[in-house]
Amino acid sequence: MLIHKTTDYAIRLLCCVAGAKNPVPSSKLAVELGVSPRYVLHFGAVLREAGFVQVTGGPAGGFSLARSPENISLWDIFTCMENGEGLVPTAPEGTALGEFYTMVEGEFRARLQEMTLEKLCRQKREP
Repeated sequence: MLIHKTTDYAIRLLCCVAGAKNPVPSSKLAVELGVSPRYVLHFGAVLREAGFVQVTGGPAGGFSLARSPENISLWDIFTCMENGEGLVPTAPEGTALGEFYTMVEGEFRARLQEMTLEKLCRQKREP
């Protein structure tokens, strides 16, 4: 199972933006995530095209959520950023390994579907 770094950065970006009252500039997000502003704009564009964020220009501009955080699951973000790649390697059908991979993928998907951005951000803030 592989979750690409860009997917992790996208989830973290959305958490940063969800907790902000005003649009968050890409330069601030870059510092928070430890990546370049150009990279933030690159995967931020994917999030914008998928309808997760809005991007406004100007001195007070930046990223803001386009949907409420309780309506965004980690599965939504994962499928957007991972381009539909499978969660686990494939194995021949009808084998014990193939059945195990299918079970693991189902459980992982269920957990991602259960966890919303709102829940994740709330857990982050609670001690």
